[in-house]
Amino acid sequence: MKFYYKETLIRTSKGHVYTHAVINQEAGTVIGCRTSEKAAQQLKQSYINRNLLGIENARRAINAIENGKRFYRVQTGRDSYLEAVGGDKSKYEKWIAENTERIQRITAMWKVVPLEARE
Repeated sequence: MKFYYKETLIRTSKGHVYTHAVINQEAGTVIGCRTSEKAAQQLKQSYINRNLLGIENARRAINAIENGKRFYRVQTGRDSYLEAVGGDKSKYEKWIAENTERIQRITAMWKVVPLEARE
């Protein structure tokens, strides 16, 4: 089966029936296809959450630097580990700015769109 959005072929699959896709309108790329609108929204949100976690980890590193610590706890979803503080605050502030900008681009430019299935 072939899956189209606005007459553009998005994906082919013999085993899955996709109903929605996440499309980066800025780059003109497909992020992923899912079998429901809810699953497609969750895919988009998962990318936002990864960047939010990056911001939180950078804030932990800045806090460690400000408190004279050599390590900070990095959260990776359900797991966490200790990481040595590397560099100064400006490095982590740059990470925060980059992740914030990425979240804004994802929110503005990534759209969940319905797909049309054809044989």
